Amino acid sequence: MDSVGQEALDRVTGAVQKFAGSVTGQETLQREGRLHSDKADSAREARIAADRAQAQEELAEATEEQREAASERARLLEEKIRQEEEARVAREENKEKELISEQTERAKSIADDDAARAQESAHKQEVDAARTKTDARRRAADLGTEADRERERAQALDPEVSENSFTQRWLSRGLQVTRLPLTAVERVTRRADSEWPPAVGFRKVESSVWQMAGGLLRNEELVRRGKAIQASTRSVERAVDREAQAQRVEAEGEAKAQAKAEQARQAEQKAKRSAQVRKEELERREQTRQEKVEKEAAAKKDAANKRAAKAAEGRQNRRRTDALADATQKEKAAAEKAAAAHKEQNVVELDREIANSRRNRKSS
Repeated sequence: MDSVGQEALDRVTGAVQKFAGSVTGQETLQREGRLHSDKADSAREARIAADRAQAQEELAEATEEQREAASERARLLEEKIRQEEEARVAREENKEKELISEQTERAKSIADDDAARAQESAHKQEVDAARTKTDARRRAADLGTEADRERERAQALDPEVSENSFTQRWLSRGLQVTRLPLTAVERVTRRADSEWPPAVGFRKVESSVWQMAGGLLRNEELVRRGKAIQASTRSVERAVDREAQAQRVEAEGEAKAQAKAEQARQAEQKAKRSAQVRKEELERREQTRQEKVEKEAAAKKDAANKRAAKAAEGRQNRRRTDALADATQKEKAAAEKAAAAHKEQNVVELDREIANSRRNRKSS
């Protein structure tokens, strides 16, 4: 029989015994009836206390589970937020680094393009220098050709020695004697060259002597010989002038070509150095910016970790508070259980008294 049925039976039994005892005047029967009624009341109170204790315990367990679930949910949510924050910071960091790298590479490409353009310009200058050198050599060759033609003309115009007359022999011997010092110098210095300036000067004097003698003596042959020598000498002078011009033009062309080539080489080296310096500076700037981005990202991550740590600390404090509340509630549930057990003990005691009363009543 369950406790509720036993309680009802005791209550009915107590009422019947008390009524029978009052009718028959048996005090023992009345007392036994009161014990049954007290037992029913105690059983009822014990049952209510037990139910209350069980409800209190179940509530404490449910509250604890609810709080544990809420705490775990809060922890998981905070962990998710922290992970999302770290992922966002990492994405931003990578994006900034990629942007910095792209900007640096573009700047390096521009520097390389500038260097390439400078190198191309230097190459053009070198080509121009080579062209200048070639043009100078061509011009010098043309002047050399003109000098050779003038020499040939001078040889063609130089009159053959003819001493058919006394006058011609006399003038020719006199000029040879006059030229003896110059001839001696030519032999010593080995300059038997018709283009030697002293020799050319003597040829001019010789031309004047022949023409002057021809005019004084009214000898056309002498005048023609002097004019032929004069024309030949002028051709020699022109040949010497063309040769000097050729050497000067070639030397000037060589100097200009070397200057242009040197300028081109220096410009190319300067462009290469400038590009290298710019690229090194860009790399230093990139490294500085990358380090700044890394520091900012680390600061953001540190701030996120601090927020997470603070949230965890708050959650831990709440858990301690909740644990204290749970302990208090469990303590109340334990007190309710103790009260229910005490009332159950009363029921047991009443059962014992009822049994004793029943034995006493039967024995009498």
